[in-house]
Amino acid sequence: MIVYGTCVGGTGEKYNTISEPTIEPRLRDGDQAWALPGTEGICRVYNGFIDRARSADAEALVLLHDDVEITSRDFRARVLKAVREPDVGIAGTVGGAGLSSLAWWDARRLRGRVQESRGLVSFRPAEADVDAVDGMLLVLSPRALETVRFDEGSFPEFHGYDVDVCLQAREAGLRVVTRQLGVIHHTKGGFGDRSAFDRAERALLRKWPHRVRPYTRTENLKNKLRARLASLERRVRAHGNFD
Repeated sequence: MIVYGTCVGGTGEKYNTISEPTIEPRLRDGDQAWALPGTEGICRVYNGFIDRARSADAEALVLLHDDVEITSRDFRARVLKAVREPDVGIAGTVGGAGLSSLAWWDARRLRGRVQESRGLVSFRPAEADVDAVDGMLLVLSPRALETVRFDEGSFPEFHGYDVDVCLQAREAGLRVVTRQLGVIHHTKGGFGDRSAFDRAERALLRKWPHRVRPYTRTENLKNKLRARLASLERRVRAHGNFD
């Protein structure tokens, strides 16, 4: 049995038009889909889902944002395959290893692949072990359900909960992986509330100093050089050969 859990924002329009219509056709064999408003915070809602999934002896808990559309016909099979891999605790679509901050996309190594409304986000390899995955889609295995809890005290707002729960899994010796699960994230992008993001980042750095290592000065210089070279390569490709 698979349990789907969604923390619904606002009026519920996104969930009603994007997520729910793609969850319902994929329910099989006693699967359940739960949706609750996020008025008490996403961590509290997700912890409630964990408790219910454990009580139901779920084979997987799929936590997805209300703007995530499931597209693969065999999504259920992909989820079960991922959580049945040895020592997998959490699976997602995109993420990073070698974290430098709360922003997983600034990690030293980026992995995964997912379609967004803004375009394709793709890193190689698409399937890999990472330290954290994006919270738009978190698949928790039974091992993770027995091990992790969303930290309501440290992350009372929308940011940080996903990286933190992934680091809890890593600390417990569980794997966090990117897998091709088949979804589209209908996102407008951006940080949302930047001040809330900054508060969450400070909390993350306090909690995980041994797992989140900010870039050194040398690494920052190398990153700037790589960015300049990439920009030059794009300009050359755009304007053709200068020979």
